[in-house]
Amino acid sequence: MSSLNNILRIKQQPYNLLLITGLLFALFSLFSDKRNTLDFHLHDTYFVIAFSHFLGLLAVIPFFIWAIYFFCKKIIYSLKLTWLHTLLTIIMLLIFAFSSLIDNNYPIDPTPKRYYDYSEWNSFKAFSSYTKIIALIFLVFLAAQVILVINLAAGTIKLPRKRD
Repeated sequence: MSSLNNILRIKQQPYNLLLITGLLFALFSLFSDKRNTLDFHLHDTYFVIAFSHFLGLLAVIPFFIWAIYFFCKKIIYSLKLTWLHTLLTIIMLLIFAFSSLIDNNYPIDPTPKRYYDYSEWNSFKAFSSYTKIIALIFLVFLAAQVILVINLAAGTIKLPRKRD
């Protein structure tokens, strides 16, 4: 375990947790049930995507952010901002993935999917709360990405280094 810690150097480079998260999402996408789907609506269009593909797409996000940190590690301003950004990003991605999985396996409306009727007001109210939760998760995720931009911008314009 100590050799893995020496390789990843989590305390000095917390963004390596993003690499681990991306690998876990990719691994789960390979071994998830291919018949499990994620259904979502955009205006009047109904999209269905395999949950394994959804997890694969979620794996790309931490890999991309890790690559940004890896290539810009010399201009990172604050280790505390890096920790905050990394933890918020990972937590929001995990909540988003698990809330989508839970909604799929334990839907709000217990009737089979083929009987869903989204035109009725009660159904709209039931899914409105889920949509608000997803929107809140997405907003916190975006706020975390602003922390990344601030961290890199402060390091780029050569503000006095903050010793953490």
